[in-house]
Amino acid sequence: MKLFFVVLSLTFSLQAFSNEVEPSNVSVIEQVQAYSYYGGGDLIFLIADKAAICKGYWVPKDAPGATNVTAMVIAAQKSKSKVKVYANSSSEKRWTGSGTHFCLVDTFFDVN
Repeated sequence: MKLFFVVLSLTFSLQAFSNEVEPSNVSVIEQVQAYSYYGGGDLIFLIADKAAICKGYWVPKDAPGATNVTAMVIAAQKSKSKVKVYANSSSEKRWTGSGTHFCLVDTFFDVN
């Protein structure tokens, strides 16, 4: 019986975590902004086809992959490549610099 409850709670825990990651629609990047001081150098960007929760995306400068993601975002914008973003949509990870919901980037794909 204990095993049943462990498996059940693990299932709900994994489901709760996966609900916080929202995949974007495949789209092009509309706008990119980089801040020199705000957030210590955050990068934000918007895609044309907005997701249900995420209306924009952000990458903190101190993220381990920030340099790579920033380079890919700029390259995709300049080449008008289609992209797909997986981002944490939880309220705790929301970018505080906007009135709309900007989600923390987890994975960035150039799908061309």
